[in-house]
Amino acid sequence: GTWTGNAPEQKRGGALVTDHVYVGGVCTGCFAEEPVVVTELTITYSGSGLDKVYDKTRNVTVTGADFKIKGKRSGHENVRITGIRAAYDSADVGDRKVSISFTLGGDDVNWYTCSDITVEAKITAKPLIITPTEDQKKFYGAADPTYFTGKVKGLLSGDTITGRLSRESGENVGKYKILQGTIDAGTNYEIEVEEEYFTIEAKSINSTDVGLVTIGNQRYTGKAVTPAVTLRYGSNKLEEGKDFTVRFTDNTDPGTATVYLTGIGNYTGDRKTSFHILNVSSGVVFTGGYSGGGVYKYRETYGCGNAQYNADNSRHKHRPEHLVGVCDHDVSAKQYIGTLDCLDSTVQ
Repeated sequence: GTWTGNAPEQKRGGALVTDHVYVGGVCTGCFAEEPVVVTELTITYSGSGLDKVYDKTRNVTVTGADFKIKGKRSGHENVRITGIRAAYDSADVGDRKVSISFTLGGDDVNWYTCSDITVEAKITAKPLIITPTEDQKKFYGAADPTYFTGKVKGLLSGDTITGRLSRESGENVGKYKILQGTIDAGTNYEIEVEEEYFTIEAKSINSTDVGLVTIGNQRYTGKAVTPAVTLRYGSNKLEEGKDFTVRFTDNTDPGTATVYLTGIGNYTGDRKTSFHILNVSSGVVFTGGYSGGGVYKYRETYGCGNAQYNADNSRHKHRPEHLVGVCDHDVSAKQYIGTLDCLDSTVQ
């Protein structure tokens, strides 16, 4: 008849062998070698997933244990995966495809072949941690720093980061969260700014750049004298009751009154100033004298005590120990009668 493969050459049990029975690739009847018929194995991925965090490479980590093989013949259990080559189609973040090729090994490997496979996977963004520097601050009314500082953790070599941190809006005293601002490292990174705050501290009213307008001499009225107090910070005039409080002492009788200022709201600190209260008793009287050149003589009397002091006409200054007395004035026209007042004189 017609035989497939090698025709039997021996008898078995006194009868002609009409088929081959192969064990270990050799016919038990005629000892002919079994012809090799190559079979395509089916290999499937059975691992826990090929997703990974961006690491700037196309590398994939897999082992033979991550795959199942179907299609091996009985007795060919020794056939196995001995080599794997795998790579993502791109190193960048996104939905990716992993191409995998195999090398087979084992005593019966010549009976089999296999094809490359493709597995769906994802590369996710790498966390980029920004830790702002602690204790960044300014005083109320000052400009923000040119940029907010901090440390970056997670940026891979060769990749770049651009932009600047920002903060929550607001200019009053308080704490403001530092924000990502314009910081950007591309789609391969997910930026996280750790919680940290920028502080605006109260401005001391006792600072050298906070100006206090001198309070001029005040007229005795028999009641408490409370002149307006003016503080300025840059171009801003501070508001009493909102930015500072005022407390007066010794501000009724003639003498030196003291003013105590305390910063509130966006301001802090204490400051002290003073002013003089003068008892002007009779105003200005024309004495009838004439010095020539259109200059007339006037006398202003003031005081509430026994001390008398004639001020120097040319300088017209009063010493603090002489808050009462008589001043003679040389003036150039009679219209000064009733308007000349020593309250605004310079006090030495």
